[in-house]
Amino acid sequence: MDELPIEPVDVDREQALTASHIKAQWPIAYADCFCAALAVLKDATILTGDPEFKSLEEASVSIQWITETWTPDGQGSRGRMFLRS
Repeated sequence: MDELPIEPVDVDREQALTASHIKAQWPIAYADCFCAALAVLKDATILTGDPEFKSLEEASVSIQWITETWTPDGQGSRGRMFLRS
């Protein structure tokens, strides 16, 4: 992970509340709600191939769909999520 341009982000109260509001409105895993909440709060795009995020297309969450399996390490990306701002 140190080789990738990834920045770990601590969860704060605002993100936790946003994630819980998303969970209350959409059928998505609670952990995925934190990704969606961070995207909303940072005005970022979720880069994913996880079909569970399809339900968020109706919400105000920006999603870029991965159409083929790819990661920088060549191990595949299906089900992984990345934020792009």
